[in-house]
Amino acid sequence: MRKGTLIGLSILCVMSLVIWFSCDPFNSEEKSNNNLTDYNVLNGADTVRASEVLLYVAPAGVAGAAGDINNPTTLQDAITRLASGGQIWVRGGTYNYTSPIKTGRTNSGTSGSNNKITNYASEAPVLDFSGMSFADANRGLSIEGNYWYVKGLKIQKAGDNGMIVMGNNNTIENCKLYANRDSGLQIARYLSSIPSSEWPANNLVKGCESWDNLDTDNGEDADGFSCKLSVSTGNQFQNCYSHHNSDDGWDLYTYSDYDAIGPVKITSCTAAYNGTTSAGQSGSGSDGNGFKLGGEDVSIRHTVISCVSTNNKKDGFTANSNPGPIYLSGCTASGNGGVAFKDVANQ
Repeated sequence: MRKGTLIGLSILCVMSLVIWFSCDPFNSEEKSNNNLTDYNVLNGADTVRASEVLLYVAPAGVAGAAGDINNPTTLQDAITRLASGGQIWVRGGTYNYTSPIKTGRTNSGTSGSNNKITNYASEAPVLDFSGMSFADANRGLSIEGNYWYVKGLKIQKAGDNGMIVMGNNNTIENCKLYANRDSGLQIARYLSSIPSSEWPANNLVKGCESWDNLDTDNGEDADGFSCKLSVSTGNQFQNCYSHHNSDDGWDLYTYSDYDAIGPVKITSCTAAYNGTTSAGQSGSGSDGNGFKLGGEDVSIRHTVISCVSTNNKKDGFTANSNPGPIYLSGCTASGNGGVAFKDVANQ
């Protein structure tokens, strides 16, 4: 676990000190990616400094508004205005969109201070993209830069992925991906033209749930979580739950005519009832594996630890032609329609 970083925040007109803690278990090395920059409180409302390190958004927010708690802006406007290392608080309620929300490729935090998009307090924001058509370009939220920290959002009904992570060193925590028309959350390259040295690396997805994702052409692409085709090293999933998706729970497929993807680590995750949605929807291409760990005879040493695969349409854990070696430890499989551990040994 990365040790939390203590940050004192100056409070005007209030004789108290607030201390924020951040803890990100990406690896055992000490970091401070999730630092919150100091901000001021004036007359009961957070004031946005000229550098705009703190912005509020709300369903009724107006682009160009001050961005304080009483005058919220829109999410896309806040992302565009956010200074490196800044914080966007997302108020509860439903946000209706017909086009993608994008961070931009050059909009990034730093290794010492992430850009942050998080739900405000215990409120529950829902980003609803049901106004989108079914199309490859119609993703919901695109994290295109580096060092972003996204927490506490529900993203639903996008025309493709609910969320796609294309940059490096990003953390996605406690998000819900529901009823999107491709994988709920996918890690993949920014452009098909970029070299494999620029494929996304060192991203962490933890405590997220992805369900009822369905691509309406043949059901073959809508996994709960996918980290496939064009990803580099260091990508991880921890304590996530994938269920009732039209295709697989996790998909780590690799093309033989691409460079091999980097090894992926999945820890303490559960895949259940994949291959059909909770409403019984599927397609001619719906596979329904719990954990699909390869493709096209490309050798990659993925790591899967303490994961559960249950009641999926097809196999619990499958190498899917990955000759490995694949490292599985402490995993369990039950009630799956195919083989519990296909071409992979559980230690």
